[in-house]
Amino acid sequence: MLWSGKLIRMAALASRVRACCRRRLHWPSRKVRNTFIEYFKDLGHHHVRSSPVIPWNDPTLAFVNAGMNQFKGVFLGETQREYARATSSQKCIRVGGTHNDLAQVGTDTFHHTFFEMLGSWSFADYFKKEACSMAWKLLTEVYKLPPNRLYITYFGGDDALGLEADKEVEEIWRSIGVPSNRIIPFGMKDNFWEMGMFGPCGPCTEIHYDRRGYPLASHRVNLGVEDVIELWNIVFIQYERLKDCSLQSLGTHYVDTGMGLERLTATLNGKTSNYDTDLFIPIFSAIAKASGKPAYTGRFTDDVQCLDTAYRILADHVRMLTVALADGMFPEDRAWKDLLLKRPELKNVSDLQTPGLMDGIQEITGNLDEWKNCGSRLPGHMAFKLYDTYGLHYDLIEELAEIYNLSVDQQGFYLALTEARLRTKMAGQQKLERDQIFNKEKLFSDLKTSNIPITDDSFKYQYEYSNGNYEFMPVKTKVLLIFHDGKQVEKSVGEGIIGVILEATNFYHEAGGQEGDIGRLCTSSSKISITHVDNVNGYIVHWGVLEEGELCVGDMVTTTICETRRMGCMQNHSASHLLNSAIRAITGLSCQKSSHVSPDHFYLQVRTYQALDHTVIRKTEDLVK
Repeated sequence: MLWSGKLIRMAALASRVRACCRRRLHWPSRKVRNTFIEYFKDLGHHHVRSSPVIPWNDPTLAFVNAGMNQFKGVFLGETQREYARATSSQKCIRVGGTHNDLAQVGTDTFHHTFFEMLGSWSFADYFKKEACSMAWKLLTEVYKLPPNRLYITYFGGDDALGLEADKEVEEIWRSIGVPSNRIIPFGMKDNFWEMGMFGPCGPCTEIHYDRRGYPLASHRVNLGVEDVIELWNIVFIQYERLKDCSLQSLGTHYVDTGMGLERLTATLNGKTSNYDTDLFIPIFSAIAKASGKPAYTGRFTDDVQCLDTAYRILADHVRMLTVALADGMFPEDRAWKDLLLKRPELKNVSDLQTPGLMDGIQEITGNLDEWKNCGSRLPGHMAFKLYDTYGLHYDLIEELAEIYNLSVDQQGFYLALTEARLRTKMAGQQKLERDQIFNKEKLFSDLKTSNIPITDDSFKYQYEYSNGNYEFMPVKTKVLLIFHDGKQVEKSVGEGIIGVILEATNFYHEAGGQEGDIGRLCTSSSKISITHVDNVNGYIVHWGVLEEGELCVGDMVTTTICETRRMGCMQNHSASHLLNSAIRAITGLSCQKSSHVSPDHFYLQVRTYQALDHTVIRKTEDLVK
């Protein structure tokens, strides 16, 4: 716990400095936050505390990255709340995936890995007019921002999707008093919000602020410049994106708004950088004292020695790490080189690293300059070496590459992986894997063009249990599409690898670390042995070999899975949860990094502060049993 102890000491020093800083700021961050919450509480919104940054109930996220995450079930119609209006200040971390601000941290004035999102929500209560009016009054009448520095964007429509421009919102802003030349339409990229590939979505309207006070800055909105920044995003959830990619109007409409506390605090205090507020200045003071380096001066383009950039990165990461630790998440060990902080206590944690990790880091750093000059890509053969020689999981390789601002040559990695497997005389199966790796995008495009419906794979969860035995019932369904040796055909005969898409299936494709099913597809005159199942954006492709007869599009087949394999995966999947729970109980705190479940074994990668010595291992085994 020595590392977290250093963070705590730095936080204590920062707290004392922050108290002095607040007295100098007209709008301290605490006042900004409280004003927002109280404003919406007075308008009938229920104050909901921030959820932890670990999304315990959402396996699709590594971290909570938006205020709406804890209300996702409401938007999906899975849960209900006792209130129709809500407000919150949500802790958010954005370090990967679609919302990833890691690369920008320290180099600009407003991106952070950790931030607070001030939000308000309406669950089928009010809609566009009220939401816009509430936001405008708070900014102009409570926070006293000058209206002539505010710009509005709205959804300008999309002809390809048959979506009209949101003229209703445009007119609402005009009625509020915003001049027409400050109300600007944008397309899907900027002003249509979607939760994911499928699910609730809708147009949004954003409020942008001109930090410089230009006579007119409409042309600078959404350019990514630092002098005209987005303050508030107001989303109107009124559609659902279906699995066939079409949009369907929702019977219930929701409002989801979000505004960054850091940006708002800087704006209200007339600062051009979020780092010039009480959210960061105290941390800079603590860093200066701990490192003995010159004080932070706020330089960007003229930061020749990158010292101020290092200050910003470290301050940002200290905030993120502190919150993550407090919520039960473990950080990776990254050297704080630029400030040369003395950290001998980190050596005490080195035995907790993934085996081979330090060797892998040395491989990367030894060739970093060369790769930086070649498109900042980690070559596929090197990624495979990290995987094959040092035993690093591909997800961890991507994390390492991201730390050093590299992208992974994914195609090169999988090519090297496939070639290595081919050398182990698994040519037939590996040709299949290589095909599905490199043709997924084209396959998905072809399927959409052919209007093939998404596979109904809900039957994979259906089974019967009696007398201590599980029974997985076969499914009778229709053949919709056949691939033979990579080509789409109407009928498959003879040798070669075939892929089959059905209307429905009970086959489980690999997901969540658990390997997929194998089994058979049978008609009255044919038999196909299925050796692999792939999910291509909702289309389940059954790959295998035709053993008897022929298979035609339109045939009715019966799908039967290998029950022994499924049972092995189920048992090991449950065992992995038991082991993870036991380690957490014995060591007091742990964080799962990755897992893999197969029919005959599983592995679980966890990070703990307590070494897993023989005593801990024995206690863990006893608890699992």
